[in-house]
Amino acid sequence: MIARIPIGLLALAVLAKQGSLPPEIRRVLDHRFPHWTFSTVTPDYGPGTSPAWLAVDFDGDGRMDYVVQLVARQSGGAVQRVVAFLRRRADYTMVALDSFPPTTTNYLQRVPRGTVRMDLDAPAGGVRTFRLAHDGVEIAYGDQAAKTCWYAASALRCVLTGD
Repeated sequence: MIARIPIGLLALAVLAKQGSLPPEIRRVLDHRFPHWTFSTVTPDYGPGTSPAWLAVDFDGDGRMDYVVQLVARQSGGAVQRVVAFLRRRADYTMVALDSFPPTTTNYLQRVPRGTVRMDLDAPAGGVRTFRLAHDGVEIAYGDQAAKTCWYAASALRCVLTGD
């Protein structure tokens, strides 16, 4: 238990540096996922990563959108989820990005606009690379794989970009 304290403090420092998650988003999470908690990551994967949430501008409108990684308790056990909140007028629209069994190795990382990514899901002979027009987010599955999510054609898309 003592070995986890510095990592927990580091996670709190990362979250404090980002500011706080808007209260409207916390209310939606409380309603949709009663007794939810932010996910945690062991070990620390470095600067610019977060186990819990990130603020990004997915659609380039100058307003912050958010991505949250949480653990939700359900009748069949716990599920770890990654959900995005797109700022729309005075509200946010929640979009599910992924879900999986709880783990402490998955983390979120901001992907700046202009970044080129390889689409490992592209069909043979299809377009294999793409450039982000706006900020995106990477869901990193420890050292195993990664998925990049970005806004295109009025929707969020996610593809496998690392293995």
